[in-house]
Amino acid sequence: MKMISVVGEGRNSGKTTAVEELVREFKRRGLKVGTIKQIHEPDFTIDTVGKDSWRHAEAGADIVVSAAPGEVAAIKRLRDGDRVKEALALLRGLPLDLVIIEGDPGLEVPMVYAARGGDRKGAKPVDDKVVCMVSLTPERVRGSGLPVFHIREDVSRVADLLLKTL
Repeated sequence: MKMISVVGEGRNSGKTTAVEELVREFKRRGLKVGTIKQIHEPDFTIDTVGKDSWRHAEAGADIVVSAAPGEVAAIKRLRDGDRVKEALALLRGLPLDLVIIEGDPGLEVPMVYAARGGDRKGAKPVDDKVVCMVSLTPERVRGSGLPVFHIREDVSRVADLLLKTL
């Protein structure tokens, strides 16, 4: 499974914007794309206490799939599991060309570093897996030694670079 990740420092670094733009660009090119959004709040759940799907999980179901007319959602409670590994396991076997992970997955995958103008003052991200930086204000993110792109205006160039890297 081909994967890339979009990393950045903290909230509002532009990671989600970068993922959105890359998904749109890869879809425009005809690729089938999946995403994984890492969430850091320890008590976060998409399930609702007392609802039927929650009750299924409470009863011990290993995985609960909620099937509504407009969407299907899988809920797998983790017990000391690696969330990225578990999420990737759910995607394996699906007809995807690419998976984009928002946040550092702890895997050897090419990374895009999203930077708001001024964060890290353009310093090179410490991870050598980072292939480029993206920003809505790229003129404020210089001196990294990496290619810097405007995530909206240059998304096709970012996609080209990523596809060459994979």
